[in-house]
Amino acid sequence: MNIDNFLIKNVHIVPGSTVILGISGGPDSMALLSLMQEFTKKVSLKLVVAHVNHNVRKESDNELLMVKKYCEDNNIIFESTKFTDYEGYNFHAEARDKRYEYFNSLIDKYDAKYLMTAHHGDDLVETVIMRLVRGSTMKGYAGIESIIDNGKYQIIRPLLPYTKEDLVKYDDTNHIPYAVDASNKDDKYMRNRIRNHILPLLKKEDSNVQDKFIKFSKLITDYSNYADSNVKKIMPSLYKDNILYLDEFNKQEDLIQRLIIQQILLSIYHDDVNLLDDNNVDEIIKLIKSDKPNITLKLPNNYICVKAYNQMVIKEDNEVIKYDYTFDKKIKLPNNRIIKVVSSCEEDTNYVSRFSYDEIELPLHIRTMHIGDEMIVRGLNGTKKTGDIFTNSKVNKEERDTWPIVTDNSGKIIWIPGIKKSSISHRKNEKYDIILKYL
Repeated sequence: MNIDNFLIKNVHIVPGSTVILGISGGPDSMALLSLMQEFTKKVSLKLVVAHVNHNVRKESDNELLMVKKYCEDNNIIFESTKFTDYEGYNFHAEARDKRYEYFNSLIDKYDAKYLMTAHHGDDLVETVIMRLVRGSTMKGYAGIESIIDNGKYQIIRPLLPYTKEDLVKYDDTNHIPYAVDASNKDDKYMRNRIRNHILPLLKKEDSNVQDKFIKFSKLITDYSNYADSNVKKIMPSLYKDNILYLDEFNKQEDLIQRLIIQQILLSIYHDDVNLLDDNNVDEIIKLIKSDKPNITLKLPNNYICVKAYNQMVIKEDNEVIKYDYTFDKKIKLPNNRIIKVVSSCEEDTNYVSRFSYDEIELPLHIRTMHIGDEMIVRGLNGTKKTGDIFTNSKVNKEERDTWPIVTDNSGKIIWIPGIKKSSISHRKNEKYDIILKYL
């Protein structure tokens, strides 16, 4: 096994360059580290190992020491960081964001032009299946790209042609130390369920199924790039100064229309594009096709999509308005605060509330105050008007107008975040099913 041909043919790495290697200590990343050591014997490079301790398993500290010792023994620069705080709405997505923020800091520190990660063929299969199930953009369905050039540096994944089994065999044959993450067996996460149950079935059908997914990924990427290049050519004629001119837009084919909307959303949300999915595109298309000449659609992060006759614009919603959102796992409010579901929390303040499913009617709603609102406050007998609660808490009139109030689907107020909890909000030592946090 080697990655020489891939790197020489596809990446054209400049001799003397610095390469940041994302090394967790698992069999995949330790194989990448060993293979890159071999490659530097042919092409002179400066290797910097970047190790992230996500601090969610008791074995993490030992894995850090193992990777550090390997680097010391092999005269490789070692860098590490440890994360201690997670917001809890989606651990895998949040951990990835934190990881790449750290990698970017090392890119700057060492003026590196390349970042390598140990994603392999099994990872690609899992990612494609996940996105097919959840929904994504055309490029998203491609899964993991082997090379991404973001202008500042390249992200390179040279292990995609290999499986997890290939990499473990390589490590064992070459006596490369590695750690096994037992949490990969936990079916709590969707990726693990695919890894542990669906992927083995696919490999029974074809032991080299990852090769088919690599071809699929490349095909989708090529089609996506081709479509995007054509969309960018026509965008200036129908999208100017953040305004989409609908007369020209409606002349386009359905696929081109969807790609135009995706391009607009990407230009607005940038790194927050993961807040969106294909349902947002569907809703915007539906708004555009509506017979109503004037219509507004709320989007994540306090943006609105506004259709006014033959024009459409997506902009920040700066008006003080009443709102009533159906809550799922996380929402950013007009006051720029967030309410989200967290997996655990030691706090027992008014910024955290715990509920049992048998005492509430789902889905939950987050809205502004209504005249006559009342809540049964925890620790008090009877109901209390929300206006009085705000007054006693010294919340001014302007803040009251947009302050979030959490209700269940029946309209029962169950929490005023940061102010008061209701009688059905449980303490941390009691039984509950869901934890909400106000940030």
